[in-house]
Formats: sequence, structure tokens, C-alpha cells
Amino acid sequence: MIPVTVDQFLGPYLKHPEVTEEKRVRIATYLVIANAALAKAEEDGVVLEINPHTGCYLAGVGNGGWRPSDCLIGAPDSAHKHEEAGDWYDTMPERVLCRWSLRNQEYLRSVGILAMENPQWTGTLGTSSWAHWQTRPLKSGNFVFVPNRTPALVKLLPEQVVDQTA
Repeated sequence: MIPVTVDQFLGPYLKHPEVTEEKRVRIATYLVIANAALAKAEEDGVVLEINPHTGCYLAGVGNGGWRPSDCLIGAPDSAHKHEEAGDWYDTMPERVLCRWSLRNQEYLRSVGILAMENPQWTGTLGTSSWAHWQTRPLKSGNFVFVPNRTPALVKLLPEQVVDQTA
């Protein structure tokens, strides 16, 4: 596994005026946690793929890592804007990183990943998908959360299906 760097996490915002040394330190702290989790996923058999748009494991085309306060992508108080979240490249339709994340919630919490977006909201009908991991805990205490009120984008993963007969 090739660890994601602070500069890669900043992406197109590398020279943004909001980037301070303090933010770079917080990003580095987040990346210690995220890179460790990615390494564990790989150790468990997840084949991590490099996103051709970012040249690393970050998802999207430039907004998978840190986002400045004036970025229109995501919520105004998004954890991405506070150095507390990243979107990690996952392929469709397999969604191996999201599926691994759902099966390994206890491990992720133990290393500091305290929440993830519901994978039904982190995929598109094409080939784009991501696992959103954040170090900011949810007030509810839940691990998986729905990021907005729009309808789900993709179907439930097998790890999300609840046995209705039990």
C-alpha cells in the first residue's frame, strides 16, 4: 500500500489561502488513521485501486480529501472542511472497501474512524463509488449515517441487509 500524503489530500486546494500549518498537521493526523485502516483492509484481502483522477486512493476528481470553506461540494459544515473526513476510492459494482468497512466497524472505531456515510449514498449508477470515513463522531453514536435527504443512489449491500425473519 502506498500511503496517501498531505499534499495528495489537499489535491487542487494545495495552494488555497485557508491552508495553514495547523490544518496540515490535522490532515496528517487524519491520514495516520486512514492510511492504517487502508493497510488493514489490504491485509484482509481488499484490493485497493488507484483512482486515475487523483493518482492515489482518494475518490472523486479533486474533492475527496480536504475542502475549503468556500467549496460548494458537500454540506457547509462537512467533516471534509475540518480535516476530519476523506472519501476513499471504491469500484462498482463490487464495492469491496465499503463492504469491508461495514464488516469491520469495531476495528475502524478502535483506530479512530468513528463514522462512515451509508454506502447507498456513496455510489453512482456508473463506476464511481467511495467509502467516506470520518473521525468526527455522530451525536447519535451510530457508525453509519445518511448524509442528506435525497433518495439512495444505489441498492443495499449484502452487509446492510437485515434478516427480517429473526
